[in-house]
Amino acid sequence: MVDSAAVTRDAGETLYREITLPMTNSSYQAQRLAITMLDQTHNQLTMTYPCNLTGLNIRPGDTVRITNSELHWSQKNFRVMAWRFSDTGDTLGVELTLREHFIYADPAASDYSTTTADGSITTALAGISPPTALTATGVIEGIELNWTNPTNLEQFMTVAVYAAANGDANNWADAVEIGRTNGTQFLHDASNAADALSPGNQRWYWVLARRYGTGADEGIAVSTKEPNTTQSTVTATAGASPAPAAVTSDGDALQQWFKRAANVWAPSDATLSLTARFYRQATSPIATREILGTLNTSTGVITLTNVTNSGEATTYTLPAASASPTLLIEHTDSGMTQRLSWEALNSSSYSSNGTQEMAWYSGSAGEWDPSDHTKTRTARFYSGGTEIASRDADGVLTTSGVNEGNIAVTDGGSTGEATTIAISNNNSNDVDALVTHTASGMEVTINFSAISTYSGGPGK
Repeated sequence: MVDSAAVTRDAGETLYREITLPMTNSSYQAQRLAITMLDQTHNQLTMTYPCNLTGLNIRPGDTVRITNSELHWSQKNFRVMAWRFSDTGDTLGVELTLREHFIYADPAASDYSTTTADGSITTALAGISPPTALTATGVIEGIELNWTNPTNLEQFMTVAVYAAANGDANNWADAVEIGRTNGTQFLHDASNAADALSPGNQRWYWVLARRYGTGADEGIAVSTKEPNTTQSTVTATAGASPAPAAVTSDGDALQQWFKRAANVWAPSDATLSLTARFYRQATSPIATREILGTLNTSTGVITLTNVTNSGEATTYTLPAASASPTLLIEHTDSGMTQRLSWEALNSSSYSSNGTQEMAWYSGSAGEWDPSDHTKTRTARFYSGGTEIASRDADGVLTTSGVNEGNIAVTDGGSTGEATTIAISNNNSNDVDALVTHTASGMEVTINFSAISTYSGGPGK
């Protein structure tokens, strides 16, 4: 039996008690006694009440009515729970222990659960309150449901979630249970075994509270639906999948050998590998593939072979052996490519802009031509007619004092492929800067000089 008024009185807490009534011989007798016991739980006031000798006529079990204006009682019913004669102090009389008492009334016929001849039970027990405020929101690759559970958490064990794939007038008939939870949130997505959801799918939803975790949804074992309609108004569409992060690579890579003499190449290692690496918003690669180039030092032909790969899938096609094989490594998922190239080059394949000179001339002390005392000369290197490297040398002429005519030369920086610079006779009137292209060994000399024709000058 359930007394909803008593649950409300006790701040939503349900208190359970199992009773045995062996003296009854029908379910109706047992229900009548149980209902009466429930009614008596409202009688929660107990007090000690002194009275004069007229209380000698009262015995435990009797009922009395008390009027007390200070307590706002008017003919309030109490049952006598205990009786004690008192002759202490100035009082001679009876002390009564009273408990408030409502007049017993037989339950109404509707308060009884009934049983038919075939054993079917029509219950009179109070049902479960339904969840409220159900909402559905589309999220990435799914739909998130939120609701408010009944306030009496002891009244139910779980919340069942239902979904329908159409918005028809009676789509409840097509609804399937997609999950249960004792929380207030549910995520419907592709992992759902009952109704796997894909991006762009729309669904209509209901939730209901269940008293038990298993068994049929019948009678008081389940609440009404939320929303309590056969056509749900709570609907949402699963969001799209997030766009994949852009894939990047290390960029094209080139490995070169340079022939210095018969069967002599630089670098001397005839097997050199290049690795394609692909990234997706991370410092660690998501895919790599290493290709090995092997140089035939007699013929200058390079053969490529696959060494290893890791991570996500990549594809490639090995080219035929040649002096300059090239292949593309493609990241399968994104289509991003990285070019790997090898070249075997003769020294004759390279050229430069030749020796570079800068001279200042003076006919008298402190006067030099050109008048600009800071000059730059550049060594340039070419392959197949295309500039591949350059390096500057900066010269500064001293135009007065004991060091007049001396030139200070410094490295002015480089572009393109690697080069080195070596400066000799610095801070004199004749300075050389030797610039070397590292890969091919080709050299360019840059000369700075100061030439004077007057007596006491540098005299070149």
